[in-house]
Amino acid sequence: MPEATTEQIQSYVDNRVRRRSEQIRDLLEAMRDDKAVIDDIYAALTGSHSGWVDARTDAPPHLATAANVLAWNACVTTLIATLEDGDTQYAVVQSLCVRPVLED
Repeated sequence: MPEATTEQIQSYVDNRVRRRSEQIRDLLEAMRDDKAVIDDIYAALTGSHSGWVDARTDAPPHLATAANVLAWNACVTTLIATLEDGDTQYAVVQSLCVRPVLED
């Protein structure tokens, strides 16, 4: 099986590994921000607005429900915990980032 050249490896690292590392880091930061402001929404969706349904009128493929938002929150919580777990390789991902965190 042929091996990649030094130039191919460098291109892969620059165009894929570093880019994806920055995207992962940016996603983690965005998820942390989302979690920081969901408290009132979470309380409403588990309380007085448990029957909330998405009011979009532009025909998305799926209208969100309260259960969907709560499931999304659970997924984000799990992803954050997984990335922040000291047993993961996230520190390596962070070290491969070149550009600063993207601002929304």
